[in-house]
Amino acid sequence: MGVEYDWVVLGDSTAGMRAASVAAGWGARVALILPPQSVWAEVQTSQIALEQLQRLTRERERSHAWGVAATSGIDRHRVWRICREITENLQALRSPAGLAMQGIDVVVGEVDFLTQPQLTAIAAERKFPSRAYLLAPSAKPTIPPIQGLEDTAYYDLTTLEKLLHSELPPRIAVVGNDPHAVSVARTFAWLGVDVALLTEASQVLPQEDPQMARLIRAHLEACGVTVLTRTPVLQARRIQDTIWLQAGDRALETDAVVVAAGWEAQTHEIDWKALGIRRQGHRIRTNPRLQTTNPQIYACGSVLGGYNDPELARYEGDIATKNALFLPLWNADYHTFPRVLAIEPHLAAVGLTEPQAKRRLGDRLVVLTCPFYRLASAQRQDDRSGFGKLLVSPDGNLLGAHFLGARAPALVEAIALLMSQNRSIEALASLHSPDTEVFSYFLTEWRDVWRHQHPRLRNLLQAWFDWRRD
Repeated sequence: MGVEYDWVVLGDSTAGMRAASVAAGWGARVALILPPQSVWAEVQTSQIALEQLQRLTRERERSHAWGVAATSGIDRHRVWRICREITENLQALRSPAGLAMQGIDVVVGEVDFLTQPQLTAIAAERKFPSRAYLLAPSAKPTIPPIQGLEDTAYYDLTTLEKLLHSELPPRIAVVGNDPHAVSVARTFAWLGVDVALLTEASQVLPQEDPQMARLIRAHLEACGVTVLTRTPVLQARRIQDTIWLQAGDRALETDAVVVAAGWEAQTHEIDWKALGIRRQGHRIRTNPRLQTTNPQIYACGSVLGGYNDPELARYEGDIATKNALFLPLWNADYHTFPRVLAIEPHLAAVGLTEPQAKRRLGDRLVVLTCPFYRLASAQRQDDRSGFGKLLVSPDGNLLGAHFLGARAPALVEAIALLMSQNRSIEALASLHSPDTEVFSYFLTEWRDVWRHQHPRLRNLLQAWFDWRRD
């Protein structure tokens, strides 16, 4: 039996819309099924607002450090209004009318599937038989199962506007280990709120390199955030105007609770078992080509778990689209994909963390570190608290890179490019950018390690210079 479509995308994520647009641009027949309800706009506005408030408060802090007096505080209402306008502009770029002009068949409705006689999506009383499908829903905040939380009128990234638009409470408890938990904690601390960040993990940002997580914690504590790790929140109770949290073995009093415990896909009830799709919790299992355990269905973004990183979701969507429309030849290479966390200061990384690399190489792992205060460029750019780390094999292969500071994204992108090309650390010498001093520092450190590991070469060099001086 024939099919009507080449590619049917399910979901309203930016990655899904891009996948539909790319496929239509190649001449494929494409349908895009959007959900009738979504919190994409609320989440997007909150993310933009947090980024802008972090930037504004950081600039204000730096101005004060340089002796420039602030003439006024930050107008939170104006910031939110501008961020909402930005979201509205983004929505206009992804409007159903604009997508339809690209030749995409856009439908709004809940999705169901028929598995016989062939796999077919059904939405808005229409059937969409296709060669392949892409699951690309946008994400919504995960709410942990905390007893009594619903009765405390808690906030998350879909309701943050209510908190920012009202008079700020004296105390806020932020629950979670997502990067947005760090952003919320730091932003409200800069706005003068007494903030406690609670996470059940052993460190802030448990998926990141432990040393970088410790530095992030130090930055949080320096701006007044109380960080409590290994502290699961078990119960929440509102007593008059105060909220009490049972956090680990202690009771914590606060005035508001913000939950930033991670993300899950905005999907309605689907019979995953009937589709032959295996899941692990909220996450769908895929192979490196982004196929689910049903090879006709691909997935990207929030359904795969993680940080809800839009850049990573677009990367996954592009690979899934190529594999579905042509031949399944492209694999997702997460090892060389740079990840940038929207926190202040910026944290960016690629490849393995130090514990992961040590499990592979043990004591043979070479760890190179670069405190930015040792760099003239960092001194000039007031980035003295920045820090960099490279993980290198004994023969010079780059295994991972981690940077903290204003220049972290650009530095990690450069390292990721070298890793994708399988080039050694010596290739840093070929990089020419404003960050050359950072790369030169790492090269000097590496060559010192190399000479120490090869004493015969060191002795030969010493003999050469001794002979030249005679």
